[in-house]
Amino acid sequence: PGRIGVTDVRQVEAATRALRALDYQYGGGFCRDAVVAQLSWGQQMMQASTTDGVRSRLFVALADLHSLAGWTSFDTGLIDSARGHFANALNLAKQGDNHPLVANILYRMGRVYLHQEAPNDALKLFQLGQIAAQESGSELAVAVLCANEAWAYAMMGNSDQAVKLLGRTRDEFARADLVNAESWVKFFTETDVHAMVGTVHTELAQSADPMHTKYAIPALSRAIDANNDDMARSKVFNLGMLATNHMIDGDIDQG
Repeated sequence: PGRIGVTDVRQVEAATRALRALDYQYGGGFCRDAVVAQLSWGQQMMQASTTDGVRSRLFVALADLHSLAGWTSFDTGLIDSARGHFANALNLAKQGDNHPLVANILYRMGRVYLHQEAPNDALKLFQLGQIAAQESGSELAVAVLCANEAWAYAMMGNSDQAVKLLGRTRDEFARADLVNAESWVKFFTETDVHAMVGTVHTELAQSADPMHTKYAIPALSRAIDANNDDMARSKVFNLGMLATNHMIDGDIDQG
């Protein structure tokens, strides 16, 4: 349309929520094409005339959709595509002046480096995200970034920093306003806190001291018990890490 209003932007936001739910449940390969198609349609709205308030909300909506396109691309191994979408997402989130979303995008960009075993690069992005999260006043966003910084330190074998940041993750999460959290950070529930504690100790069991399995196993077990079908992908990753810990402990049958 030549002119758009808030209803048009709400359609983009609703589509993003629906597609994100599919991503959590079935993985990026299930919905990436639909996300990219939705993005192509949504970007055409940038050419339409509208009020400043609606345009700012459109920037944020499209930033979030680009972020989802980046995440689903990353999940299917399309790393260059993922980085391109995240760069666009970051630019639009800044134009929309949305600090929590900037923090979330930097967290996701950091995860790409983390899974490519480049913890130093990941840590720099998480630390930038931490600044944006603090500026946003969202304790939940701060908790997400702290947990992932802990993971990066664990990959580098730095158990002191990793454990300290896990403690801060718990503190920030305890103070967070979960009810009014933004949609893109709502995924980080108490179950995810247990999962991240388990993840960090799994990493430390491999990089620093095998004794960390005694912290990893109960935390991952709690996360797995609480994971429902809506978060199937998370449950798969947690099961893989739990198996790793049992193997490290020499409990091969259980592993």
